[in-house]
Amino acid sequence: MRIQLLILPFLIGGCAVQNSGIQSSTMAKSINPPGGKAIVYIVRPSIFGGAVRGVVDCDNSYLGSVAGLKFLYTIQRPGKHTFTGFAQNKSSLDLVLEPGKTYYIQQKMSFGNFYSKNKMVLLSEAQGKKKLAACQLSKDCVEN
Repeated sequence: MRIQLLILPFLIGGCAVQNSGIQSSTMAKSINPPGGKAIVYIVRPSIFGGAVRGVVDCDNSYLGSVAGLKFLYTIQRPGKHTFTGFAQNKSSLDLVLEPGKTYYIQQKMSFGNFYSKNKMVLLSEAQGKKKLAACQLSKDCVEN
């Protein structure tokens, strides 16, 4: 009985942390671009290469890393930006962001020689929303 009482706070604490993560993920998925800026979501909606974290940056500034079924987001000023994914290779995608808009990029993973390769692909709004819905916020997202 004493052991059960000692374990109880950890079980309760674990649930609180898990629910907090779900809540953060839900809030992050519903952000409206603030005051003249754009929001960009980077998604990995597949479990393929799920344990391999793909590092992502924007204009050489670290945004975070994404494992399978995870996403990152970033709020950026309008204009040209380069989003780069790193795995066995480096894949870049140039975008011209418009104020008030939301963009979706998929970091697609494929087999590499020793490590997964990645490719950054721009998604339509419909594709992006669908793939974002399948993901949870990465704990390594700089914006959070």
